[in-house]
Amino acid sequence: MASLELIAVVAVGNLLMGWLSRRTGLSEPLLLLGAGCLVGLTPRFASFALSPVVVLFLFLPALLY
Repeated sequence: MASLELIAVVAVGNLLMGWLSRRTGLSEPLLLLGAGCLVGLTPRFASFALSPVVVLFLFLPALLY
């Protein structure tokens, strides 16, 4: 899976978890954590690694904000 495809999947998953949190009344960070753990335990994603540049410029600013 290419990095661009992974970023698109993460964005769609984020939107889906936001929608699901509004529908169920659960907190969005809790749903995101649960979904991330499930994806991380999936064997298909066990050997996947993002480029450090992608993490530095795309994900880190959002986490720090």
